[in-house]
Amino acid sequence: MTATVNASTGLIPGRPVERKGNVFVKWVTTTDHKVIGHLYFVTSFLFFLIGGVMALLIRGQL
Repeated sequence: MTATVNASTGLIPGRPVERKGNVFVKWVTTTDHKVIGHLYFVTSFLFFLIGGVMALLIRGQL
């Protein structure tokens, strides 16, 4: 199936255009288990890095 160009606008119909600010709102308000899993993984990795930096600072202080 091929997409046809709309003569009046020059755009191909299909996906709605999303604004950049909507991505953060989608992440915060999502109920999709896959997105929640990715957010959980990223958050746990960030806290792991923060804990590692804190451990290095404490080790350097001793």
